[in-house]
Amino acid sequence: MAPVVAIMGPIGSGKSVQARILAEELGWQAVSTGSILREHIKEPGIDPAVVAALNAGHLVPSPYVHKVLLEKLRQLPADTGIVLDGSPRKPGEVHHLNEDLPALGRKLNLVILLKLSREQVEQRLAKRGRHDDQPETIKVRWAEYERDTLPTIELCRQQGLLREVDADAEPAVVQQRILEVLHAEHLA
Repeated sequence: MAPVVAIMGPIGSGKSVQARILAEELGWQAVSTGSILREHIKEPGIDPAVVAALNAGHLVPSPYVHKVLLEKLRQLPADTGIVLDGSPRKPGEVHHLNEDLPALGRKLNLVILLKLSREQVEQRLAKRGRHDDQPETIKVRWAEYERDTLPTIELCRQQGLLREVDADAEPAVVQQRILEVLHAEHLA
């Protein structure tokens, strides 16, 4: 069974960068929930509440996230490892993955938490300069991280899935730390 590894962390922790590098390094597929959602909202007939949530920097409702994520995962070869970027973010998403991945011949093997303090996040985002890195949006996304994602992290810890990696370093150093974890877990 090909591994499924999720990368979690606060806004600006490098989740997308690490998922992309890891997928390239291991020959896996990086699956970015944010990218999938941004593509989906371009289609006609999408729920305006989903579009508004995404455009405002809010978390999209879990049932919708799960639906589009499963659609993407069904398209991937069963023998390809997967790095999830942006999911799970809410406890319900962990439950959905645990329930639905076996039907695809998969399971959630591991969740890597990229640890970064709020101060470090703010410094990184000031340098990154994306259009959604405005102070008010950052404040909203940090509050959502604390409200929704911290309980998800705790749930993953309770399920024995969570491994923490210090993300306050250059991407290559963080990548090496992630690879060490994956090797220790016999996933790479």
